[in-house]
Amino acid sequence: MILAAWFWFIAWSLWWLIAHLGAQGTTPVMALIGLLALPFLFWKRPRPSADVLAFAAFMAWCILTTFWSEGADPGLVTIDPENSNFAIEAPGLRLALTSLLCGYAYWALHHLKGKDYGRGLIAMRAGLIIQAVLMAGWVFFWSDLMNAVRNIGDEPGSALQNMIRIINITVLMIPLLAVSMPFAKLPLQIAIGVVAAIGLFILTERPGIEAMAAVLAMAAAGAMIVGATIFGRYIYRILGILTAIGVMAMPGFAYIATRLVSTETTSLGVSARIESWRYVLHKITERPILGWGVEASKGWDESRIITFPNGQLHDLRFVPGHPHNGALQIWAETGLIGAVLISAFAIFLGERLTRTCSPSRTVIAVGAACWGGTLVYAAVSYSVWNDAFWAAILFISSGVLILSRMHARKLEAQSW
Repeated sequence: MILAAWFWFIAWSLWWLIAHLGAQGTTPVMALIGLLALPFLFWKRPRPSADVLAFAAFMAWCILTTFWSEGADPGLVTIDPENSNFAIEAPGLRLALTSLLCGYAYWALHHLKGKDYGRGLIAMRAGLIIQAVLMAGWVFFWSDLMNAVRNIGDEPGSALQNMIRIINITVLMIPLLAVSMPFAKLPLQIAIGVVAAIGLFILTERPGIEAMAAVLAMAAAGAMIVGATIFGRYIYRILGILTAIGVMAMPGFAYIATRLVSTETTSLGVSARIESWRYVLHKITERPILGWGVEASKGWDESRIITFPNGQLHDLRFVPGHPHNGALQIWAETGLIGAVLISAFAIFLGERLTRTCSPSRTVIAVGAACWGGTLVYAAVSYSVWNDAFWAAILFISSGVLILSRMHARKLEAQSW
């Protein structure tokens, strides 16, 4: 565990670099932590809880759906020694193995020595402070920095897309930043959070940045902080139930949205999502129980003509890679069975966290804010199969783990 712990410290101290790569490297970071922690299995083994079993069943179902997915690569694995080609072709199997390794890494981080969490707190503070300084630089020197990015060869569209990813993931770091600073009492924590949120909101208003999801995620995170203050640890039970309801009822919610929102009077981004959801709803009605298979939506290439504000006509796909709604994607690709399994996972996870989470309302608020913000991104932005996104959520959750362990150490010291 020593190597895994020190790699974790290094990763936290370099979080600013990971974030500025759009958090795309978080999967290998968590996977490597898991690999380095494998020797720990000689001393202790995980005890599967109800939420873990439900998630394992969901992953097993995802693997099974691969066999009838038109968007997935054929076969499970490719073993071709002559061409040095060794790959996991089935997306369900690839996702399951990634989830297993990253999930094990997160479990293993719960079993470090007490002083290691103190070191983790120092590393986390360093990474978050540097990230905050860099984001402040983007706020005040936007034009100069964007010109510098373009001069080193990045395409404008690519740079802007990466900035959206940076803003999205940084939103989820605001509560961690606010409460992890040394000597920060509640008024100062609130001030840090408000200033950081204002800075990110300013960035969402920059030309070319379509980051409405980040604004909604900030609002959701704020609401969860208030909810944690009121309900304490029971906020996790509420979140689990709300997540399950959201998944199971999402086809109905999406149908109402397609009926109420006019694609002719809304922005291009909103109208594109409404058209995509309308198309996906039709796909769900064709295979409501089994679904079309994991990553099937990648193969849905039907398109329509869109007139851009500049008058140009573009032929755009109804589903550009994925539906930009995680619950709809689960319904469309894994059907009712997948929706039920992932809903059960959410409920069981909420129940377990309600029983086992830190008694500190501050720590609870940070965890609940992360959950709330994640739900927004899953609902309007990222593919549900985006392993980098979920690995980043696990990494952020490891910061909540640090706060939880440090609070426990503080209570233990006071009891003496």
